[in-house]
Amino acid sequence: MYPRTSPQDRATTDLIHRLRDQVISLARGGSYIGVYIGGLTATNADFAQVLTSKLPLFVALVVIPSALRLRFVSITVRGGGCSNL
Repeated sequence: MYPRTSPQDRATTDLIHRLRDQVISLARGGSYIGVYIGGLTATNADFAQVLTSKLPLFVALVVIPSALRLRFVSITVRGGGCSNL
């Protein structure tokens, strides 16, 4: 199955989620068959979802400490820190 919309279109992402959440679960019924949606578009949608969920952690562990280090360096370079000793 190929979507009519472009890979980056919101309708394509909605189609992937609708297939996974509704269509496949109805088609499987009560069986234990494993059905997967794959391809580049589905992989990119999954990757974007993972990145979005990890963004607060990235900000907390990378951006905030980097800003604090830059602030400390700017204070020391201006002469307000340990360089006066």
